[in-house]
Amino acid sequence: MNIQGRGAIVTGGASGLGEAVVAALQEKGARVASLDIAASASADHSFQVDITDEDAIANAIEQAAGALGEINFVINCAGIGIMEPIMTDSGPASLESMRRLLDVNLVGTYNVVRFAAPLMSGNAADEGGERGVIINTSSISALDGPAGFSAYAAS
Repeated sequence: MNIQGRGAIVTGGASGLGEAVVAALQEKGARVASLDIAASASADHSFQVDITDEDAIANAIEQAAGALGEINFVINCAGIGIMEPIMTDSGPASLESMRRLLDVNLVGTYNVVRFAAPLMSGNAADEGGERGVIINTSSISALDGPAGFSAYAAS
């Protein structure tokens, strides 16, 4: 799909990988909305939102679609990492940490996709028959989790 002149949503677009994706898309001529808990200094549109909040993300995606004209790309870069050993001398790791990781890294990604995909399916097909592209990023830790990152690697 051609990037020039297209609308893109990048989660986690205010820093790190997400911020780099925002810049790369803009360099190719895309209009970009960042969905992040922090404000993006570089995206064309910035929506401060927690991707795990169902109502907030539905609203942000609707607003982003309006601001961009349409959503052609969704790139999910939002994620958190918590370093915590699975066990210590004082007992097992916190289950709450694991739940928060799964909420952001897995459920949050799914939450964005489930609200963006229906809007993208209404786009006119391009010359290749595509209506949009969704990319979900992951960490290499999924394949080779370092010590203390077992919950992160699982997420």
